[in-house]
Amino acid sequence: MKERSQNIDAIRGIAAILVMFGHCIVLNGMQDGLIYDMIKSVQMPLFMLVSGYLVSLTGKIDSFWELERLIIKRAAVCLLPFFVWILVLHPFSFLKSLKETLFQIDKGLWFLMVLFLFSMVQSLAGYTRTVLIKKKGPAVGWIGFFAVWSLFGLILLLQIISANHFLSPHLSIYYLPFYLGGYLFGICYIFVPERVKNKCRKFTIPCMVLALFLLFSISLGFDMIIAADKKVLLLQFFASVMGSTGLILLMTKIKGKSKALLSFVGQYTLEIYVIHYHFARILWRGTVPVTDLGFTWGYRVLLSWMLMSILTAAVIYVLKKIKIADILLFGQYYKYK
Repeated sequence: MKERSQNIDAIRGIAAILVMFGHCIVLNGMQDGLIYDMIKSVQMPLFMLVSGYLVSLTGKIDSFWELERLIIKRAAVCLLPFFVWILVLHPFSFLKSLKETLFQIDKGLWFLMVLFLFSMVQSLAGYTRTVLIKKKGPAVGWIGFFAVWSLFGLILLLQIISANHFLSPHLSIYYLPFYLGGYLFGICYIFVPERVKNKCRKFTIPCMVLALFLLFSISLGFDMIIAADKKVLLLQFFASVMGSTGLILLMTKIKGKSKALLSFVGQYTLEIYVIHYHFARILWRGTVPVTDLGFTWGYRVLLSWMLMSILTAAVIYVLKKIKIADILLFGQYYKYK
């Protein structure tokens, strides 16, 4: 078993914490126009970048059997909890809820479905590349790799043009560059000489500050939630890249107990994602939302997040002790094999 990377787990941990803060804000109707915009810009793009990067660390898919095994494994991790949670939350209207969710997956655990689609396409692209490299060489192999991803992107675009909302193609279109970008960065980073990496590390703090400053500046001037036109959409994408880059660089500099705590949280991102939002509105349900930044806004968000964190940790602790719950609700089938 490969040793876990504390840096990667810490990045996943900060992404999970941002998701929780974001839900504390939006589910209580406390969108402020800046803080939530910044969180929204970064939380899931960062998670997708890391997911793509982690795929780059896996070995080549050398046979169709390995391809099949990998897809089945990803289905157990992503699809099983995706469908089981629909049943758990809607036991008496499962078929109706299932149909609605398949055409609007953000009504459910949408990131699991999007991750499964990405991992399936990535597996097919990786297998195609391996086969073509053996027969035609590296150049043709990479052409085949990008051809598979391009075909997937074309299918998504055709869905959007034809108003086919099955599996919400707009979500896959938006997050595909982050996932694929994380993968390609991981592939390229392997070949960068260590002396070049050491020189680049000297610029970590300036680059981090610049990236986070750009995220703040763009979020201050534009709506990061709704794209009014192509210009704003591009700015949203750029802000997401800058914010994600800044936080990744920040995680490489944090050390000690703070890094260890974030890393610990990052080992339970899936569990946190599927549990936490159920506890976001306990404190302020029925109260008038506060949307202006200030003391009241701050303590409401902080108290909501603290209570959410405590209850989420308690529920996860209990469910992880139950084997069948761990398998069905958190996709941990292969943990027990």
